[in-house]
Amino acid sequence: MENDTSVSPLLERLEPEKANRVREIVDNLATGQPLDEATLTILLHGLDHDEDVRDADTQGYLRGRNEKIDAVVARPTPLDDAPEATSLIPRYDRRSIWD
Repeated sequence: MENDTSVSPLLERLEPEKANRVREIVDNLATGQPLDEATLTILLHGLDHDEDVRDADTQGYLRGRNEKIDAVVARPTPLDDAPEATSLIPRYDRRSIWD
């Protein structure tokens, strides 16, 4: 491998198992050997990684935002043992004004 000296410091920071797997992939690519399915899967996941992270972040933001909106908009459930409702005091799941 020609770039072994420039890549070595980067690989030393990785876990030994991951570093060996990266060396194996790079060696296979450098020598022109056919790639197995696992290697191709790793490479494809690497290509889509940034987009996948961005999508997951957006989905998490939207889910949290929707949950906040639902919490604000949701009406409390009526109580069975609540006193009679009036226009000023509805029959909802509040025991006091501090709930």
